[in-house]
Amino acid sequence: MAVILHVTIVPTGAGGVQLSPWGDYISPGRISYPEGTVVTLTAIPFIGYFDHWEGDASGTAISTTITMDSDKEVTAVFAIPEEVPTYQLTTAVVGNGRVDPNSGVFNKGDQIILAATPDEGNLFDYWSGDIVGTTPTPGMPNNLLVIMDRDRYIIAHFVEEVAPPPPPPPEYAGTISRKELEYNESRGAIPVSDVPQCLRGLVHIWGRNDMSTNQKLGIYWFVADPEGYVAQEYGPAWEMFSTGPGSEHEFIAGRFDLSKVGKYTMWVELLMNRDDPQVVAQYIGELCTVAAVVPEPTFAGFGITEYTKL
Repeated sequence: MAVILHVTIVPTGAGGVQLSPWGDYISPGRISYPEGTVVTLTAIPFIGYFDHWEGDASGTAISTTITMDSDKEVTAVFAIPEEVPTYQLTTAVVGNGRVDPNSGVFNKGDQIILAATPDEGNLFDYWSGDIVGTTPTPGMPNNLLVIMDRDRYIIAHFVEEVAPPPPPPPEYAGTISRKELEYNESRGAIPVSDVPQCLRGLVHIWGRNDMSTNQKLGIYWFVADPEGYVAQEYGPAWEMFSTGPGSEHEFIAGRFDLSKVGKYTMWVELLMNRDDPQVVAQYIGELCTVAAVVPEPTFAGFGITEYTKL
């Protein structure tokens, strides 16, 4: 006695069913078998994937068996996933740099991290374009998290790196701490009064470093005689080594004549920073007053010739 197997595909066209053994064909989806035949059914998806069996067969395995002890109705159910939309991501750069990835087609909902890398000598500046709904990576402004919910066009901006300005020069500080004039075996603090005429003077100037770091000290001065002529000019002269914080250095020039009666004046500048000398202290004023030497009287032409007692 013959029995009939009726196979239905849902949805139509999504797949097929392979039968083993094959029976006698009656019409599309209808096959005749001798009663008692054991038939293996194998689902073959054309699009999507096989989901499950219904009717006189059950389960989700892609193959199943039935015994043809009567007419049978079997439905092979296939699933066709909804098509996922895709969106185009396009990037551009302004300046010198690149963006990775620079473009692509992505599924809806994909999360893409854009990385902006500047060329040498450049810096990343900012993102622009369709960046609504994007998120900068914390601590990494060069990276941008993009959720692909639409076509996007995003621009990375780069700028040339500008060297930082040089640090401001230090404010140099120093003091002319002592001034002395030496003449013959005498010495006095400047200004000196009543220096005998026609001696030779020797100036001593001490400079003090008022900074917190070692500094090389320099000096310049000139001396003008009572008539305004330069009696001595010295410097700029620099010490060989450096002077420590709060310490002094003595400058001495050569001797010069104090041959004119009257007031000698001087101009003194204490210097720091030999490469670009800075005047840190000045003295403009009197050096000394030179007094005329009065010759002692002589009595060589006189003598006592007679002594009379009154």
